[in-house]
Amino acid sequence: MKILKATPALLISLSLAACSGGSGDSSSGGTGTDTTPTVSRIFDISLPDDLSNLPQTAQDTLTEFDSRNQMAVATSPTGGSVYSGRTAMEVGDLETDGALVEGEVILFVDFASSQLSGQLQGLTLNDLQGNTETVDVIRIEGTNIDAGRYATTLSTDPFTIAGGTANEREGTADAKVDGAFVDGGAGTIGVIEGTVTVGSDPAESLVGVYTADSN
Repeated sequence: MKILKATPALLISLSLAACSGGSGDSSSGGTGTDTTPTVSRIFDISLPDDLSNLPQTAQDTLTEFDSRNQMAVATSPTGGSVYSGRTAMEVGDLETDGALVEGEVILFVDFASSQLSGQLQGLTLNDLQGNTETVDVIRIEGTNIDAGRYATTLSTDPFTIAGGTANEREGTADAKVDGAFVDGGAGTIGVIEGTVTVGSDPAESLVGVYTADSN
């Protein structure tokens, strides 16, 4: 089971309900007009109905992201701030031999110059079988902010994975970061998608989300 299926994309509209077979306006005898409500989502993300196999912290991160993903983008935040929050990412497929990576996200934002940078820190890799390891800080490369949106990448600098039963290993990430400000600029959410390579092992998929608030 993939805990996340992410396709960072332009703003899309998703149907909230299937069209019903109504009879329409009886006075006109017509078939009526489809008035199915829609909700605008910033990112095309689907979450499974059941998250109970995940740690509560990961469940909280995913559900908060899902709620904020239905808000309007804050197009004109002002000032500067530090945003802090949580990230939850899946490496590979948790149904087989994948792992969950959780930790903090910190973003340094200067709206006056439209600049953003940050890092993922305090990361823990968890195979959900009782084995955990710590992961070094992974930088989020600096980028520009445009109309409340930003796109960048994780740093390709090597990071260390240590702890558990395995020896210390070195990993690298090749991943995009796509983010948006919400709540009038008081919060930000984003999607991380790409691959992670650990040691000489083949690259594995990496997909995750984050949600953070201005301090």
